[in-house]
Amino acid sequence: MAPRLGNLGQEVLSRNIRKQDPTVTFLMETKLETTEMKQICEKLGYSNFYIVDCDKSHGGRRGGLCLMWKESINLQVQLANPHVIDTVISIPHTQSKWRLSGIYGWPEDSQKCHTWQLIRDIRGNNNTPWLCMGDFNEILYHSEKVGGRLKEDSKLKAFQDVLSECNLDDLGFEGYNFTWTNGQEGDKNIQERLDRCVANMEWVSLYPAYKIEHHARILSDHCPLTITWNDQARKKQRKRLRVFRFEKMWLQDESCRPFVQNAWMNQDHWERAHFGSITKQLEQTRTQIGKIQNMPPTATNINATKSLEKKLLTLLKRRRLCGIKDHVPIGYETETKYDFLSSSC
Repeated sequence: MAPRLGNLGQEVLSRNIRKQDPTVTFLMETKLETTEMKQICEKLGYSNFYIVDCDKSHGGRRGGLCLMWKESINLQVQLANPHVIDTVISIPHTQSKWRLSGIYGWPEDSQKCHTWQLIRDIRGNNNTPWLCMGDFNEILYHSEKVGGRLKEDSKLKAFQDVLSECNLDDLGFEGYNFTWTNGQEGDKNIQERLDRCVANMEWVSLYPAYKIEHHARILSDHCPLTITWNDQARKKQRKRLRVFRFEKMWLQDESCRPFVQNAWMNQDHWERAHFGSITKQLEQTRTQIGKIQNMPPTATNINATKSLEKKLLTLLKRRRLCGIKDHVPIGYETETKYDFLSSSC
């Protein structure tokens, strides 16, 4: 397990954030203190964020939450602790509001009752439109797990009961069926759907065109989720600038002009011939990882995923050497998990 957010993990997540362009980003198990996480938020360009420190009381680092949001959204944090960041979002040009709660459930079986009580407590008697999302560290149905021992019905029922009591429904998803894996091979492999989004009917009525997607796991045991709650949202297109620095002293040499002209005209051809399109290779590698993760967790497929992850890291390093930046880095390693919310509301 990695105690901190590593640079390569930051680049992987940075690319995801750049591609999804989320209005709100929720990170779990950051394993960072406020001062450390604040630097990452600021580098990312978020001026609005709320951080819950990691726990260092047991000799290592565990937990830690962070919620970041853009200026375009009016968000107020109502409650925060190591297991939830509860907020209220105001809808522009209206008097309406809705609630967003980011959850990180207790992982220990003996403590999961605290997760269910937490959901009850933050719900209270409030019937405001409510979206609750994150890592609940539990499955709802037996079909949401493959491998390992069968879950006790009573544990699943406890999760089902709290959702029913709070009038919350699972919102489903598109993509691979499971959001977490233990990364083991063959019969030792376990996969579960621990991360999800649930909401009440008031929220669904407000945003009936919502869409939730599971994406490929890269350098993490959890997959990222993206939630789009407005079907009019469109990705912003960013232009990439290629920087060329020219030294004035070169102009004193008469061979400079023809040499530079020739080199510049053939630069793209040489780069593609020797390295290919890094951006295209990154997308192809990500797609390959996603496809393999949908296959049975055999030793061959597990090793193929690791090999592709190494290739992806090599490509990311090459991008960094070329000076091609993927927005500003923020990320995760191993157990750090994150969810995205994106909207143009």
